[in-house]
Amino acid sequence: MEMKETILALCKKRNTNYSEIARKIGTTKQNICNKFARNKFYLDDIEKIAEALDCTLEIKFIDNQTGENLL
Repeated sequence: MEMKETILALCKKRNTNYSEIARKIGTTKQNICNKFARNKFYLDDIEKIAEALDCTLEIKFIDNQTGENLL
């Protein structure tokens, strides 16, 4: 699933929209809309959006050869 789809699913679950996310992370609705339109999010954006949606963000590196969680 792409980042855009994941965030939109969370927004639907939280009954929120672009304007509300923008307000919570301190940016404009247009800026958020542009990120969604391009499906281009920086890690900092994702962290802020996760916090705004009351979610915990986990990033993991998993060794494909062993299945070991490296981080």
